[in-house]
Amino acid sequence: MVACRARSRRLAVLGDAAHAITPDVGQGAGLAIEDAVVLAAAVGQHGVTTGMRAYDAARRPRTQRLARTSGRMGRALQGGTPATALLRDVVARCTPPAANTRFTDSLYGWTPPGLAAAAH
Repeated sequence: MVACRARSRRLAVLGDAAHAITPDVGQGAGLAIEDAVVLAAAVGQHGVTTGMRAYDAARRPRTQRLARTSGRMGRALQGGTPATALLRDVVARCTPPAANTRFTDSLYGWTPPGLAAAAH
Protein backbone atom coordinates (compact mmCIF):
# COMPACT_ATOMS: atom_id res chain seq x y z
CA MET A 1 0.00 0.00 0.00
CA VAL A 2 1.17 3.46 -0.75
CA ALA A 3 -0.24 6.43 1.09
CA CYS A 4 0.86 9.96 0.39
CA ARG A 5 -0.28 13.54 0.40
CA ALA A 6 -0.96 14.99 -3.01
CA ARG A 7 -1.79 18.69 -2.96
CA SER A 8 -3.10 18.48 0.60
CA ARG A 9 -5.35 15.52 -0.23
CA ARG A 10 -4.94 12.06 1.18
CA LEU A 11 -4.47 9.20 -1.26
CA ALA A 12 -4.70 5.47 -0.62
CA VAL A 13 -3.75 2.98 -3.28
CA LEU A 14 -5.59 -0.34 -3.30
CA GLY A 15 -5.55 -3.61 -5.19
CA ASP A 16 -3.01 -4.22 -7.94
CA ALA A 17 -1.89 -0.60 -7.83
CA ALA A 18 -0.65 -1.22 -4.29
CA HIS A 19 0.50 -4.83 -4.53
CA ALA A 20 0.41 -6.35 -7.98
CA ILE A 21 0.64 -10.11 -7.91
CA THR A 22 0.92 -12.60 -10.72
CA PRO A 23 -2.34 -14.31 -11.70
CA ASP A 24 -1.05 -17.67 -10.45
CA VAL A 25 -3.04 -17.50 -7.20
CA GLY A 26 -6.11 -15.80 -8.67
CA GLN A 27 -6.31 -13.19 -5.95
CA GLY A 28 -6.02 -9.84 -7.74
CA ALA A 29 -9.67 -8.76 -7.56
CA GLY A 30 -10.15 -10.45 -4.18
CA LEU A 31 -7.30 -8.48 -2.64
CA ALA A 32 -8.74 -5.23 -3.98
CA ILE A 33 -12.06 -6.01 -2.30
CA GLU A 34 -10.29 -6.96 0.94
CA ASP A 35 -8.32 -3.70 0.74
CA ALA A 36 -11.51 -1.67 0.37
CA VAL A 37 -13.13 -3.39 3.36
CA VAL A 38 -10.07 -2.90 5.58
CA LEU A 39 -9.56 0.72 4.50
CA ALA A 40 -13.20 1.58 5.17
CA ALA A 41 -13.09 -0.07 8.60
CA ALA A 42 -9.78 1.57 9.54
CA VAL A 43 -10.80 5.07 8.45
CA GLY A 44 -14.18 4.65 10.11
CA GLN A 45 -12.57 3.64 13.37
CA HIS A 46 -9.50 5.90 13.44
CA GLY A 47 -10.11 8.80 11.05
CA VAL A 48 -8.26 9.39 7.79
CA THR A 49 -4.62 9.82 8.80
CA THR A 50 -4.39 7.14 11.46
CA GLY A 51 -6.81 4.93 9.55
CA MET A 52 -4.62 4.92 6.47
CA ARG A 53 -1.64 3.90 8.58
CA ALA A 54 -3.72 1.17 10.24
CA TYR A 55 -4.87 -0.03 6.81
CA ASP A 56 -1.29 -0.27 5.60
CA ALA A 57 -0.17 -2.12 8.73
CA ALA A 58 -3.11 -4.52 8.52
CA ARG A 59 -2.77 -5.34 4.82
CA ARG A 60 0.98 -5.38 4.26
CA PRO A 61 1.76 -8.85 5.76
CA ARG A 62 -0.96 -10.68 3.81
CA THR A 63 -0.40 -8.92 0.51
CA GLN A 64 3.39 -9.29 0.63
CA ARG A 65 3.04 -12.99 1.46
CA LEU A 66 0.63 -13.50 -1.44
CA ALA A 67 2.91 -11.58 -3.82
CA ARG A 68 5.85 -13.81 -2.86
CA THR A 69 3.71 -16.95 -3.16
CA SER A 70 2.29 -15.98 -6.54
CA GLY A 71 5.79 -15.36 -7.91
CA ARG A 72 6.99 -18.74 -6.67
CA MET A 73 3.94 -20.49 -8.06
CA GLY A 74 4.43 -18.81 -11.42
CA ARG A 75 8.02 -19.97 -11.63
CA ALA A 76 7.11 -23.49 -10.54
CA LEU A 77 4.09 -23.86 -12.82
CA GLN A 78 5.30 -22.12 -15.96
CA GLY A 79 9.02 -22.34 -16.18
CA GLY A 80 11.75 -24.76 -16.67
CA THR A 81 12.88 -27.65 -18.70
CA PRO A 82 11.03 -30.89 -19.42
CA ALA A 83 12.85 -32.43 -16.44
CA THR A 84 11.64 -29.73 -14.04
CA ALA A 85 8.12 -30.04 -15.47
CA LEU A 86 8.21 -33.79 -14.81
CA LEU A 87 9.43 -33.20 -11.24
CA ARG A 88 6.66 -30.62 -10.68
CA ASP A 89 4.03 -33.06 -11.96
CA VAL A 90 5.30 -35.92 -9.78
CA VAL A 91 5.37 -33.72 -6.69
CA ALA A 92 1.83 -32.49 -7.44
CA ARG A 93 0.53 -36.07 -7.75
CA CYS A 94 2.27 -37.15 -4.54
CA THR A 95 1.14 -34.22 -2.40
CA PRO A 96 -1.51 -35.33 0.10
CA PRO A 97 -4.90 -33.64 -0.31
CA ALA A 98 -4.75 -32.32 3.28
CA ALA A 99 -1.53 -30.46 2.45
CA ASN A 100 -3.19 -28.88 -0.59
CA THR A 101 -6.17 -27.87 1.53
CA ARG A 102 -3.93 -26.20 4.13
CA PHE A 103 -2.09 -24.34 1.39
CA THR A 104 -5.22 -23.08 -0.34
CA ASP A 105 -6.77 -22.10 3.00
CA SER A 106 -3.70 -19.97 3.67
CA LEU A 107 -4.21 -18.20 0.31
CA TYR A 108 -7.95 -17.76 0.27
CA GLY A 109 -8.96 -17.78 3.92
CA TRP A 110 -9.61 -14.25 5.18
CA THR A 111 -11.88 -12.77 7.81
CA PRO A 112 -12.90 -9.11 7.52
CA PRO A 113 -11.87 -6.80 10.38
CA GLY A 114 -14.36 -6.66 13.20
CA LEU A 115 -15.53 -10.17 12.45
CA ALA A 116 -12.30 -11.88 13.50
CA ALA A 117 -13.33 -11.97 17.17
CA ALA A 118 -16.77 -13.33 16.30
CA ALA A 119 -15.27 -16.05 14.11
CA HIS A 120 -13.15 -17.49 16.92
